[in-house]
Amino acid sequence: MAGFFTKLDAGITDSTIWHQPDHTRLTWITMLAMADQHGYVGASIPGLASRARVPLDACVAALECFKSPDEYSRTKDHDGRRIADADGGWVLLNHAKYRAAQNADDRRERSRIAMADLRARRKATSATIVNGEQSLTQLPQAEADNRSRTEAIQDKATTSLPERSPKAPAPAPVPFNGTNLESINPKACVPLSLSFELPSEWGMDALALGWTKHGILQEAERYRQYWVSGNGAGTRRSVKGWRQSWSNWIGKAEKMNGAAK
Repeated sequence: MAGFFTKLDAGITDSTIWHQPDHTRLTWITMLAMADQHGYVGASIPGLASRARVPLDACVAALECFKSPDEYSRTKDHDGRRIADADGGWVLLNHAKYRAAQNADDRRERSRIAMADLRARRKATSATIVNGEQSLTQLPQAEADNRSRTEAIQDKATTSLPERSPKAPAPAPVPFNGTNLESINPKACVPLSLSFELPSEWGMDALALGWTKHGILQEAERYRQYWVSGNGAGTRRSVKGWRQSWSNWIGKAEKMNGAAK
């Protein structure tokens, strides 16, 4: 299995999992480290026990804990259950939710660093005094904006028929690639990207119908190829519309494929 970088949420130390025995905590952290981008952990129970360095019976007990309701869990989805059985392993039920939150944190941190850099560069703008008069080597942004507005007013006053600039064309819609859920206006109609990847929470729809992970990946590729080529090319929908389209697609495929799924 290909490796994925997993950020460990500091809030884990405040969760109910931190009150469990050592072997349960070790097993849980190991599953977080093993999970792929869709929250799937592929392993046998003995293999997982070996990875976590815990006895086999302790690993079995930990898995039963993760699959059981937790009335004190801070996340009430799935009654506090953390995992569900999947073909060849398990699925972390809240993986997509925490991954989205971590991505938002990363964007805020990048924005904070960019703003700090901008403030530092503006602060470094220097002014020199020459013969008792101030000569700016670089205009501060606010002053530059004011001068631009003043020049624009003067130009307008001296021109009877101002030249009209052509209207800028509307920007092309950003295609939906399955991973940019948060950056697309939920009401905007956008096409499907050539590089579309099925969101993990959409895969849960098929898992709930009894599909295997391999079958879901195959069907997702058929879905992508249909909407980016042939009759489907150029079709635009909102993100909610694409989600409904996938649900309809997997429902029809289930009826057609039957046990072959």
